[in-house]
Amino acid sequence: MSLFNPLPVTRRPTKQEIQHLYHLFLKTSKAFSNYNFREYFLRKAKHDFEQRNKLTEDKDIINSYNQALKDYAVLKRQSAISQMYKFDQNVVEANPLFHHHQIKDD
Repeated sequence: MSLFNPLPVTRRPTKQEIQHLYHLFLKTSKAFSNYNFREYFLRKAKHDFEQRNKLTEDKDIINSYNQALKDYAVLKRQSAISQMYKFDQNVVEANPLFHHHQIKDD
């Protein structure tokens, strides 16, 4: 099934599908040229998927996954727009001492 076709209401996504979508969120978030947007979307992706991992009901998992697919489509479009505009590095990006907090791929 295509990543952009939401799952039928009766089918629960597999762990591999959820992990793949999570990694796509991280990869796309890292593509933002602006530091503040990039860090925000990395934190948001991590937080949202941590919350989704707590869901137990099939209906909730399916709805959450379908919403994540829609959110990913928006994130991907916004990332492409962001890459059209280049910004100077801010103080945090320019100083290597501040890079210790960045989110790593799981």
